[in-house]
Amino acid sequence: MRNFCWALFFLISYLPASSQKKPLDHNVYDQWQNIGERILSSDGKWLAFTVVVQEGDGQLFDNSTKGDKSWKLPRCYQAMFSYDNRILVARIKPFFKDTRAARILKKGPNDMPKDSLLILDLEKGTEQRIAEVKSYQMPAKGGNFLAYHKSKSITVAPRPVVTDSLVRLQRMWQTA
Repeated sequence: MRNFCWALFFLISYLPASSQKKPLDHNVYDQWQNIGERILSSDGKWLAFTVVVQEGDGQLFDNSTKGDKSWKLPRCYQAMFSYDNRILVARIKPFFKDTRAARILKKGPNDMPKDSLLILDLEKGTEQRIAEVKSYQMPAKGGNFLAYHKSKSITVAPRPVVTDSLVRLQRMWQTA
């Protein structure tokens, strides 16, 4: 009986120690995910939502409410359905690592990675991507138009080659 009491005592004292929760630190915060945008098509046949991570690339999920079709679109956000609910349009963020590297190098706004545009045909399942899109808009009522504004692509003119003064002096002596 005495051995049984000691065994019961050790068992009871061991249970709270083994069920302690993991302490929260900054590594755990980076793994948390949130549901960002939630969009339901006007006919109720499609549901789109974004899963946003604290650090890294999020995703856009587009599911049929019937459950027969679904898409997982990495880095997409600001999604909109067309008026007839046949097309989903969303912006695509650049990779997190590319944006972070550009910020570390302190690149200017023109040198930062640009967003793209995704046009997904929900009936056919085809995708079209347009690079360097700043913004887009679709009408709330009426036609199936898409207007998008592309980023300015700046072409840098080559700089003229400047020779230093020593090279100029050598050329002057050679011609004289």
